[in-house]
Amino acid sequence: MKNKFDHLKEKLMTDIASGVLTPAPRWKKILQSVLLVTLVLAIFLLTALVFVYLFHALRSAGISALLGFGWRGIILFLFLIPWSLIVVDILFVLLLIHIAKRFEIAWKVPRLYLAMFLLLAAWSAGYVLDRPVNERMEREELYERPAPPPVGEGFTHGIILTLDAPECILSIVDERTGDTIEVWAVPPACEQLVRYDVGESVILAGTDEDGILTVYGIRHDIRPSRRED
Repeated sequence: MKNKFDHLKEKLMTDIASGVLTPAPRWKKILQSVLLVTLVLAIFLLTALVFVYLFHALRSAGISALLGFGWRGIILFLFLIPWSLIVVDILFVLLLIHIAKRFEIAWKVPRLYLAMFLLLAAWSAGYVLDRPVNERMEREELYERPAPPPVGEGFTHGIILTLDAPECILSIVDERTGDTIEVWAVPPACEQLVRYDVGESVILAGTDEDGILTVYGIRHDIRPSRRED
């Protein structure tokens, strides 16, 4: 094996000396490296921005509030999360890995570790940019606020119209239709009703049973407020 390598090396040196092979100009190598680094940074930035929009989508729809509703909320969160955005990020990371393999250091890192590192780095960058970017976009009303899900779809938004905390009963005005919805709170939501007042906007997690919304989770509405005309 060593003899074959030495023979190949000797042949290359001979071809270069005879002019058959010409080394690429140094400026060309530098330019290629600069363009490659720029491309990697651009794709990484796009990956981070997809995470930025993902954070906005979760917050503006109220989906992130489900993480505070125990295991049932977490399962519902996993069903409602916009997986298409995550798939886009994964595709961007795969493209980054393909390009990064042109760098010598990338060959020394297993692809799985490299993918995990790039995803974590992009997520961290998106998390840092989340508030500065999204708050400005929301302030300028450049985002269209998503409509609340229909009652019975797992969670919904509404404004408290009546409240009887000791009896675990309340009614809300459905933000989607304007209808009045009767709500029965079961533990642990029942014990939390003392924290709320009539007129507050809330996010509810539960199911529609015979025309009554039975909820196991309630949170103050964490979605960005809309500016009134």
